[in-house]
Order: sequence, then C-alpha cells, then structure tokens
Amino acid sequence: ERRTKTFERLLSAPVSLHAIVVGESLSGFLYSIGIALVPFVVGVAAFGNTISSPLALTVGMLLSALCFSTMGTLFAAYPTESPGDIMSMLNLVRLPLIFVSGTFIPLDAMPPIGTAIAYFSPLTYGNDLIQCAYGHPASFDPLVDVAMLGIFFVMFQLIAHRLYAHFND
Repeated sequence: ERRTKTFERLLSAPVSLHAIVVGESLSGFLYSIGIALVPFVVGVAAFGNTISSPLALTVGMLLSALCFSTMGTLFAAYPTESPGDIMSMLNLVRLPLIFVSGTFIPLDAMPPIGTAIAYFSPLTYGNDLIQCAYGHPASFDPLVDVAMLGIFFVMFQLIAHRLYAHFND
C-alpha cells in the first residue's frame, strides 16, 4: 500500500484513522481465517480429527487470527517502501513465539524462564484454547485464554493506532 501510494489515498478519504487501522486488521483477519480453514478441513476430512469442543475451537481460531492480524497491522505502521522490511521485523517476534508458547514443548515441561516468557505471548493462549478444543488438557481456564487474547487484541490495536497516527502526521 505504501509502495503504490494507496495508503495515502486512504488517509485523504473521509474516513477516520481508527477505521483504517481496524480495516487493515480485519482484512488480515479474514485472510488468516481462510488460510487456517485449509488444514482444518483436511484434518477433519482426511484424518478424521475429532473436536471435543467446537465452541472452543471456533473462538480460539477467531481470536487468534484477530490478535495476530492486529499484530501484523501494528508492525505495518512503520513507514517503509519495502514489505520485506516489515516481514523481517515481524519474523523476529513471531518465530521465537512458536517455541515458547507451548506449541512444540508443553508449558509444564519448559524451564521457568520459558514459562515466564510464554505468559507474554498471545500464541500461548490461542494454542491452549485450540488444544482444549481437541480434548487435550489445558494449561489455563478457557475463559483466561479468551480474556488474554482479548487483552492482546485491544493492546495491539491501541498501539497500532498510535503508531499510525505518529508516522502519518
């Protein structure tokens, strides 16, 4: 958007900056839900995966997608002509989260420093909620997972809004 100058056109439109930031997050959200449905459908159709709690799975997928699309919006606020710059910065944050969020190593098997870091990762709570949906033991109460994902979403959205306002004055 910055390279093709469509973002500047959005800023000149009679739309609030808040609406633009929310729209950016929602477009990423819809894209990520579409991408996430592919392995989900394959898992259920081809491998017969059973879901213990469809509600927990739906909420976990939706909130995780919303949270991480908003994280992407936060990083995209940095003004650059090259999308690769943003992807590099985002990968510096995202990739380590995979290893400290209970995805590969359960939280109770991590060293204390890993567990402490995991509490600050939205992936921890999304992963926990989705694991719970498939009938695995949860590290947190599902309501805690939902609340934490909501807190991360609001926090990322507020920071993204401030960054967009700062970089586009």
